[in-house]
Amino acid sequence: MSKTKVFAVRPDRLGGRLSAIVNAKRLSDMFDLDLQVFWSKPKNAYPELVTPEAIFSDTFIANHFMSEDTAQGSLKFTAIPKRSAPMARADFTARIAAGEDFGFTTREGAVALPFEDQQAARVGFAKTFQNLDFSDAFRTTKDHIDDVLNDDLEYVAVHIRRGDVIRNPNTSEGFWHGQFVPDAIYFEALDTLIGSNVRFVLFCDDAAVLQTYQTRYETAVSAAKITGADGQPALHIDLAEMYLMSRCARILCPRSSAFSMVAADLSAIDREPVEDLLSPAQMRRAIGKLAQDIKIGVSAFHSEGDFKQSLNALMKYSAFTDPQMNVIDVATLAQNHGIATVHLLDASLKHTLDTGDLGPVSWLQPMVQTYEFHHVSALGEPFAALAYARVLAGERDEGLQCLGWANWFYPESQFVSYVSSILMGDGGAWFDGMGYDSLGLKSAIPPHKGLRFLGKGAFADAVDSPFHLKNHMAPVALMDWLEFVNPKTRRRLQMRSIMARDIVNSLPDDIAALNTVMQSGGSLASLQAIAKDGDALAAKRLATGCFRVGECDAGLKALHMAVERSGDQPAYVAAYGVRLLEFGHTAKAVEVFDGLAEMGLTWTQQSPAVTYAHAQALSGEKAFVRSAQLIARNLDFSNSCLVSNTLRRQLQQYL
Repeated sequence: MSKTKVFAVRPDRLGGRLSAIVNAKRLSDMFDLDLQVFWSKPKNAYPELVTPEAIFSDTFIANHFMSEDTAQGSLKFTAIPKRSAPMARADFTARIAAGEDFGFTTREGAVALPFEDQQAARVGFAKTFQNLDFSDAFRTTKDHIDDVLNDDLEYVAVHIRRGDVIRNPNTSEGFWHGQFVPDAIYFEALDTLIGSNVRFVLFCDDAAVLQTYQTRYETAVSAAKITGADGQPALHIDLAEMYLMSRCARILCPRSSAFSMVAADLSAIDREPVEDLLSPAQMRRAIGKLAQDIKIGVSAFHSEGDFKQSLNALMKYSAFTDPQMNVIDVATLAQNHGIATVHLLDASLKHTLDTGDLGPVSWLQPMVQTYEFHHVSALGEPFAALAYARVLAGERDEGLQCLGWANWFYPESQFVSYVSSILMGDGGAWFDGMGYDSLGLKSAIPPHKGLRFLGKGAFADAVDSPFHLKNHMAPVALMDWLEFVNPKTRRRLQMRSIMARDIVNSLPDDIAALNTVMQSGGSLASLQAIAKDGDALAAKRLATGCFRVGECDAGLKALHMAVERSGDQPAYVAAYGVRLLEFGHTAKAVEVFDGLAEMGLTWTQQSPAVTYAHAQALSGEKAFVRSAQLIARNLDFSNSCLVSNTLRRQLQQYL
């Protein structure tokens, strides 16, 4: 009889993977279970993960790593979450004896088993890590670190999250701002900790930032210098630094970082978010310095990305400034320098809706509409907020156009779908004759934190009460513009029902009829009757229904009718091209996509999914050079796009 298995399944970067492995190994040791590790090897991102032998022994890998083919199958196990429901140890043992398999998928450090408290879990986690079967090379590095730290100094780990946050064009625009703490905050905290017995260990992969800190704190030493792991594989170096951080007496870090979270659990100590070390007076002083530097501009920072993340930080800390700033004040500083971030624009527009003061929209609007950001989906939410503001200001047509772009950029967004359903709350009258409306695929979502204005702002009365708490119309969504999501998502949504519950009676008839078809694959009669004399969108919904039941030729005919009724609006043209390609009409798809390009749409106005489909159609017609040019552009804007990377590899043999 085979042993009960315990799986470690977390296919992200080192911190998350290591958490899952250590938690699973601990349970395996406790009950003599069969440890199974899913260690995926990403083909494009994070190349260091391709070499697990850099940290684990060959024996450990041979005995516990699953093949990727096995892992891609249907793994069935009971996941043990970060906060498990209490259970007696005897009951847990009985479930194991019955052959139940368990697994860990969380990334946040030590997970308490159902029969223990968190402190016991942390102690057990740290002990299990020490007993992992490491490679000989890594064990040598580990012993070296222990020897270096075996003196009378108090080593303080200072995790300065910088390189991937300020140097990467995508993240520095507004992502991962929760993992960024400005230098001014660090300096205020570290200045109070300086002492003859204290040695700061700097964890940062940005040389310019390290130089700044080492100049200010002369005895500070970089983590790389202590580990002595130069020349080792990247994964070896990463784990060496994580282990070094765990051996320090204190860990100062950003509030959100899996790296420092796991490092703290490796020795069962508490990490200390650096902001929490400051008193209100110290925080005001540090933020005042940050605001002064921002007024100077990019030259006061390590890079433009550092400046942008500092803008995001100043917005977060604005309550500590004296006199107090608000989000619009920070946006004004950004405008003065001709630089902003997607996060700043999004928060500023939502702030105007919260306060009821739409005045700033007049200058925020052109900032949003001219913003060129490689990761175009992030523009969806600023456009949705702008749409809401424009409609409230009485600029109906302009607002609907903005809502169209919001759905074009990011139809999956909770915020975009919520605002779309609000504006369609009168049965769709907002969208008479419009071609850019859509609903998002989210069911019964409570208000997003950025939707405060829908419940308490000056415009709360403008929102029909059924929409205050839940997005009733969104469950049908993405059906309007499935073509603008990635192909895998499109196929998945088309193959299954998209409704988990009944829809409200106020839905327009054609949406309700489409929903019935999508759920059951039933008759198209209702959709056909509505589309006969309906608008472009009604014809498009008929096309979606046809595709759902396998009537592809009829669907293409209905979609072409929608294009004609819309007056060749770009969203309809693009959707038609995607569907032509999907059903094998590559030559016609190329013709349609080329016509779309002739409309003068720039990359900021094109969906990455549409660009990929255009490239795929060109490849099918053996226009390999043009196809490669489009894919290169797509990857410039979103370098993690797996489908684009796959097509690029396929094209290499022809170029």
